[in-house]
Amino acid sequence: MAFEQSPANLSTIVSVVTNDTSDDANGPSVDAKAVYLRVYWDGKVFAFHHHSLDGRLWNLARLFSLPLGAGEPTVEMTAQSPVGDDCTVDFSQVSWQKAVLPDLRDGS
Repeated sequence: MAFEQSPANLSTIVSVVTNDTSDDANGPSVDAKAVYLRVYWDGKVFAFHHHSLDGRLWNLARLFSLPLGAGEPTVEMTAQSPVGDDCTVDFSQVSWQKAVLPDLRDGS
């Protein structure tokens, strides 16, 4: 999951899933300087939620599964500036919770 500046100079939600080949999906443009992003895994499927401006109402970006073998997934946070000289990023309100989401599609 990423919140990035698109080539059209719009703030955009993007998700990428790689299983041998990367599958990029550009989501909506967002008129905001910051958004909440959520990654969910229940041992079987992943769900990427985005576009929440308040951390309460979510939009499903992607629901998928990946073969993990015997391991568990890792979540990494990073910032980059592939075009231009630099960027300033603030990761805040980061949390890790063990919780089951009863409906991955309903926005809760």
